[in-house]
Amino acid sequence: CVTTGSVLTAVNREPVVSQPYETVVKMLSDWQPPLVLRFLAPPKKKGWLQVLVHPSPYAFHHKKKSPRSRRKIPNNEPWWQQVFVELKGGTLIIHNGGSDTTSSNSDNDILPLRGSAVSLVDPKDVRRRFHCFRLMSGLESITLQASNPNEMMDWTTLIVHGK
Repeated sequence: CVTTGSVLTAVNREPVVSQPYETVVKMLSDWQPPLVLRFLAPPKKKGWLQVLVHPSPYAFHHKKKSPRSRRKIPNNEPWWQQVFVELKGGTLIIHNGGSDTTSSNSDNDILPLRGSAVSLVDPKDVRRRFHCFRLMSGLESITLQASNPNEMMDWTTLIVHGK
């Protein structure tokens, strides 16, 4: 089944993954029957991660989820929040309503993976938090934390291959 986020890997049994875009388009436009295309399904993964939340005076939803009412933390300091994350169809979906994956898209942050970049984050850059990685998609940048190094590498590898 070819779905959103699937990757074309071969045209008439010739690998095209490392070929330039123009070369693949030329192969497809000059095709002769039979045409055999091979696709790789996009990776899927679900799980709980920590997300670094930066307060914004313009985003009311950050204020209502802020744990600051219970702690003495300055309002301009970022905090970590546990969220349910889903990788599917070439997108990373952060479910702000918990693990309820049926909630409306307006409650979720959806980051397209096409054209995005992933980097591992030095613990010194995130207040000595380990197993952190950053996803940059367009003008959006989000920092996530896994519970261990294997989980961090699994998420980052799947995100890179999910493009």
